Amino acid sequence: MNLDALREVLPLWVNVFAWIGLPLVGLIFGMLCTWLADRVNRPNFEGLHWTEKARLHFAGSKIVGLQSMIYAALTGTVTYMHFGGLLTPGNPVRQAVLAGLFVWIATMVVSFRRAQRVSPSLTMRELVVGVVFWWVVFMPVLLVTMLMAMLGPAELGWTFGIVYGSGALAMFWLVCGGSVRLGRVVRVIIPPDERVTRIVAESIARTGHAPKRVWLGRTPMANAVAFPVANELLFTTRARDRLNDAELLAITLHEVGHLKETKNDSFKRLMSVSLFFVLGMWRPIVESLGMIWFVVLLLLSLVIAVLSLRTSQRLESEADQHAHEHQHEDEEGTYARALERLHEVNLTPAVAQGKHNTHPHLYDRMANAGVTPDYPRPEPPPRKGRQVILSCILGVVFVSFVIVVVDTLKRSAYDSPTHALWAVAVSSGDVWSIGALGAKWEEPDPEKAVVALSFAATNHDWPEFPARLARVLAGTNPSAARAALQRAEKTLAEWDEVDKRLRNIVDGARSKLGVPDKDW
Repeated sequence: MNLDALREVLPLWVNVFAWIGLPLVGLIFGMLCTWLADRVNRPNFEGLHWTEKARLHFAGSKIVGLQSMIYAALTGTVTYMHFGGLLTPGNPVRQAVLAGLFVWIATMVVSFRRAQRVSPSLTMRELVVGVVFWWVVFMPVLLVTMLMAMLGPAELGWTFGIVYGSGALAMFWLVCGGSVRLGRVVRVIIPPDERVTRIVAESIARTGHAPKRVWLGRTPMANAVAFPVANELLFTTRARDRLNDAELLAITLHEVGHLKETKNDSFKRLMSVSLFFVLGMWRPIVESLGMIWFVVLLLLSLVIAVLSLRTSQRLESEADQHAHEHQHEDEEGTYARALERLHEVNLTPAVAQGKHNTHPHLYDRMANAGVTPDYPRPEPPPRKGRQVILSCILGVVFVSFVIVVVDTLKRSAYDSPTHALWAVAVSSGDVWSIGALGAKWEEPDPEKAVVALSFAATNHDWPEFPARLARVLAGTNPSAARAALQRAEKTLAEWDEVDKRLRNIVDGARSKLGVPDKDW
């Protein structure tokens, strides 16, 4: 009995819920918890200095973003656990990723409303374009890692070489400037306008270093980025719009300092990709070498990442110095004001959490540039440790709720047709639940019972299903009924003991077929 026949006898809502039920539950939980996280972290910014606004906004946004990621990941995980049902054929990894993506996109609505409170002019289109820009330009290596981890085989062979070889080449290409090419394809990166071109020309005249290409990135984030390996510069449209010519030139001088980095420095930056490559190859590493070697390689790659971070911190300081050295005397302090302006526009804290950041603290960078800020050194953003713990607890509650509900409905499938239908829906077509549904349909709807029991008997070796099928078919198709009964009895013959319930089902089928009761 094929899957299409089963779908035809199931109500439409069961087929629909089998596909979107768990993602929908994850969406409800995720939206609720993300909204609560936003509500709790909604300070009153009125009358606050921008540094205090940034400090409070950063901490709250981090919690809201964490909440979105937690429920996207948990929804994907729970979906993967329960999408073994036969009503959702196909790759369970793909279904899990789509479910997690569905929840993450939905919870972005809360993040958008939060962003609008500090940037009222922000539109949803700008936010979406900004998110695409972020993932394409800054996070594509992580996307490749996820694809390798989900789709890569554990065994050696042609597929192994193609998937992981392609993944390694893709990572190398991306960190060497390929992410800019992707941005061009999806139109979040465009050629520069006349003003940016003119400012870059002034930078070339001062430093003697000409970037190979210059780009504009469409995003509500104010920033500038250097790609040393590709010798390219990128300015965001918001940085272009919010900085004056002198400030934009100062930022350009800093980024050109990165373009002048040595090949050794570029190699050290590239080595940080090793962490993502090890994570992407976790399956073959664990299968071939064992978990211990995976942990060893992971720790080694983490050490490399930390060393790369230290290199980045040194290179940031050197790029700052490069900007100072190429400014004119009448431009003293311009670079510090440009940095401050970028932080204020983005509401980035002047003093970040911890010491292990790629960039030095803004307050220290301004002081090193000889500019004393007109405000005392701000405190770093609060860590919100209790809320992080609460987010994790709520995540455990979500997973536990789903597991308990699914397990409870599956165990109660024999109570009534309604319970059986819900068990089929929430389990995405668990064979046992489908067999239970066929059992509850025996009396009221034998035709549907035949379809459900035939499907269960074909896809499960439990003897009850062919025995019940034989009982239903006895009056309409005796030959098929006898074949089903023989299959059930063949399985039971291998058992040392058969409980009374199964005996009654088999005896009932034999009675309807006119066969003497079995000698148990």
